[in-house]
Amino acid sequence: MIRSLLLLLTAVAFFSCSNSKKTPEKKAQETPKAQIQIAPGHVQASINIKNIEVTDNQRIVTADVVEVLKYGSATDPLPAGTTIRFEINDDFSKEMRSKIKINTKLDATVFHQNQEMMMGGSQNSISWKLISINN
Repeated sequence: MIRSLLLLLTAVAFFSCSNSKKTPEKKAQETPKAQIQIAPGHVQASINIKNIEVTDNQRIVTADVVEVLKYGSATDPLPAGTTIRFEINDDFSKEMRSKIKINTKLDATVFHQNQEMMMGGSQNSISWKLISINN
């Protein structure tokens, strides 16, 4: 009788231990999102629009860089607090142009253009071009 009781207790202990070692449920693993690279010379940044000058066929925008989100390769650093000027031609979509208002914060991608020497030795002060608005 003691032998059968001991055998029964051993069997219960064995099966109870084996049930506690169940494989944990696998959590659904999130697939990592691919990081989209931006082109060389481009910067994705949060900017604050300070001024808009309107001429015949373009708008010249002055903005402060609030935060740089991404750099394209071979792009010079653009520290937060830097003031940049960029142009928006009329061929930029009307929907995107409507988002550009004074005192508006935007996440934008801008392209650094090489400054060409102009007549008389002065440089063009517009060294950036707006590529896209990301918000």
